[in-house]
Amino acid sequence: MKFQLHKLWSCLSHRLTNFDHPRNEVYYILKLFFSLSDKDFLLNSEIKIDSAQWNRLIQILQKRNQHVPIAYLFSRKEFYSLSFYVNESVLIPRPETELLVEIFLKEIQNKKELFCLDVGTGSGCIPISILNHTENIHYFLGIDISENAIKIANFNKKQLLSLDKQKILEFQKIDFLNEIYKINYKFDFIISNPPYVLPNEYLNLEKDLFYEPKIALLVENPYQFYEQFFNHCYKLLNKNGFVLLESSPTLLPIQIEILNQMNFESYRIEKDYQALDRFLIIRK
Repeated sequence: MKFQLHKLWSCLSHRLTNFDHPRNEVYYILKLFFSLSDKDFLLNSEIKIDSAQWNRLIQILQKRNQHVPIAYLFSRKEFYSLSFYVNESVLIPRPETELLVEIFLKEIQNKKELFCLDVGTGSGCIPISILNHTENIHYFLGIDISENAIKIANFNKKQLLSLDKQKILEFQKIDFLNEIYKINYKFDFIISNPPYVLPNEYLNLEKDLFYEPKIALLVENPYQFYEQFFNHCYKLLNKNGFVLLESSPTLLPIQIEILNQMNFESYRIEKDYQALDRFLIIRK
């Protein structure tokens, strides 16, 4: 079968009945499915599609209509100019976390031979992206409570890092709150995108998010969780070490209340692309 791209785009958009802007959804699906560029859409290119491809495309649209995230449908997500393998075992990397990576890279500009820790590494997108943009790190440990997440992180590591950088990065299955004894190093930097959705916020999330691992999103008892989290960070940090944390405007006041009762030297808040308080940078 042959289609003009615009006709196919329009035809398939009618199949997405659960979205306010179905054309936008189909646009991204077609780009990924056929490896199209924006120029292909501008030129209204001709698309050849066989019956197997058509059936696969319809299956993808049916799942998307149930709000299965596009990243899971294609097992891929772009993050910091790299294409990461993802599935339902890991959180889908987000643009806000790219800004966390940028903040980290600025903080380490004039430092060398650093030991770094990523807590809740998921797909490994944070340490892999960082290592692709700096030579300042001696050792990077990424930990996660999920065995499946560690497998995915290791897969991405082999796909996206040079052999020299692979030797710097290690992934381990460790529960940060309960298995800190398994960590044998002190660190100059700890970076994390931990769970920061509060219980009263969880049920009101976008439908897509319910396909992502709940443990990576929801913090059931924020006071208990972050008191332990910050205590463990303090123990693992070298003097003058830093914690860089992604958070939310609703959770930050709780985190700051806890920090004010601890012995960290200082902290500051950074905003995200929407000018919302999003990141916490803490110095020991």
